[in-house]
Amino acid sequence: MSNEKVYRKKPVQGRSLTTVDTILQAASLLLEKEGEAAITTTNVALRAGVSIGTLYQYFKNRDAILLGIAERQRNILRKHMQRILSRPGALSLEPNREFIRLLINSFASRRGAKRQFALLASMILEAQHAQPLLEEIVAVVLEHWEFHAPSCDQQMIQTRQVKAFVMTRAILGVLQRAAIEDVSFIQSPEFEDALCQIITTFSPQLEV
Repeated sequence: MSNEKVYRKKPVQGRSLTTVDTILQAASLLLEKEGEAAITTTNVALRAGVSIGTLYQYFKNRDAILLGIAERQRNILRKHMQRILSRPGALSLEPNREFIRLLINSFASRRGAKRQFALLASMILEAQHAQPLLEEIVAVVLEHWEFHAPSCDQQMIQTRQVKAFVMTRAILGVLQRAAIEDVSFIQSPEFEDALCQIITTFSPQLEV
């Protein structure tokens, strides 16, 4: 889903961007503290300190606000991912658990997690909308594998591309279902370990 479908009027200038971010911050707090039922256009406008007319300039209904929350969180996730990779010696570290924990903790906390995370996972998995972010994640995986175990031929390169494709979709699919089914263990060490095991299963033997 593109920005044009999320927003009634796409924010492009500093003031409008600030207004939309204020609205989405307020909506995120409502979602986390009071749950999805609290997300109404009236409640969000009151919490954000804007008029209902201002809110309707950008969001046509509560579903558009929920999609806006998910897109905002997706952009935050991208920034966190870039921060991790920009650290000196990032590729020499073992990033698997850190990335898994980042995914879980970004969207699996408090009462609003179920809908919020399900939306995010859907947006990442929906190729026509979030393919660039998925491609960024796959590129990180492939770069990490190549750093620790360089490819020796074209067949190995293709095999790794296939494995990275399947692995990323498997992890995001599991996370999406866990959020939709509202499982109690989504933030447990065992769940984190199981997701890391998916990475271990697909990864080549790396000399870390």
